[in-house]
Amino acid sequence: MLFLNNKIMKKSKAYIAGPITSIPGNIAEMKFTQARLILKLYGYDVIDPYLLNKGIKRTWLGYMIVDFLFLIKCDTIYMLRGWKQSKGAKIERFIAQILRMQIKYQEIHSIPIVLKSPKCRNNQIQ
Repeated sequence: MLFLNNKIMKKSKAYIAGPITSIPGNIAEMKFTQARLILKLYGYDVIDPYLLNKGIKRTWLGYMIVDFLFLIKCDTIYMLRGWKQSKGAKIERFIAQILRMQIKYQEIHSIPIVLKSPKCRNNQIQ
């Protein structure tokens, strides 16, 4: 929860939507992890369906039913690049529209990542 002028304010809750079963697991995990971290930096409580279902064997419909139960508790849906190629993400977006949720789309350069700089050693700029 956030506090503003001594009043408790509810944090926005964002659900990440994008392809999971149609791409390799390590790629899906990376994309959802990056989105989750960025959304947390912007102050959202984040629902990550990749984590919800990680290591659990279900049918595709079983995954979607669990995801829908979490989606409807959110006020924002964050659509990852490639969502149009995901049957599940398209359904999640449709539900978000019906519920009048805020819909945000991942932009091409929305996730800056610095892995290593040649002029940086031990987290010190040289």
